[in-house]
Amino acid sequence: MGRAMGQIEFPILQSFSERCLAATTTAEITRAFDAILRPRGVLQWYVGNLGFVDEWRGFGFDEIPAGWRKRYVEAGHARFDPVFQHAANHGGKTTWAECKLIAERLDDKRGLQVFAESAEYDLDSGLILPIHGLGDLPAAVSFGGMDLDLTPDEQASLYLTGALAYESLRRLVV
Repeated sequence: MGRAMGQIEFPILQSFSERCLAATTTAEITRAFDAILRPRGVLQWYVGNLGFVDEWRGFGFDEIPAGWRKRYVEAGHARFDPVFQHAANHGGKTTWAECKLIAERLDDKRGLQVFAESAEYDLDSGLILPIHGLGDLPAAVSFGGMDLDLTPDEQASLYLTGALAYESLRRLVV
C-alpha cells in the first residue's frame, strides 16, 4: 500500500494559487510548491522544459536530490528514462509505475536501470504531467517519492498544483 497523501483541500489549493499569482520571483513560487508537496511525501519535483534537463535550453525549476541529479546527467539518463521519454513524445499524464510496466514488457534494460537507480535516491514512484504547445521544447511537471499513493483524486490535486506552478513560473521567466 502506498503512502497516503490525501486530496489537497480547496483552501490549501486556493492559498497556493493566490501565492503563485502574487509572486514576483520564481523563488516565491518554488517555496510555495515545495511547501504544499513535502507534507504529502513528494520528495522530488521538476517543472519546466524537458530540453532544460539535457540541453539546458528553456527553463526548469526543481527540488531534486543533488546526488540523483548528478547521476542522471552524467549517465545521460534522459535518453533512456521511460518517464522522460513518455513526456517528450507527447504522452498524457501517467504514473511512473505505468511507464515501468511498459519498460518491463519491452525488456528495456536501460530504462529499467533508470528506475533501479532512482530508487536508490528514495524515488520509486511518481507522476508526470507532460505539457505541450509552448515553443519547440516539450515541457512537464514531475513528482516523485517513495511508495506514493497516487489515487485518481490525489493525481487530480497534483495535476492542478503542477499546472499552477508551471504557468506561474513560465509567466516570470518567458
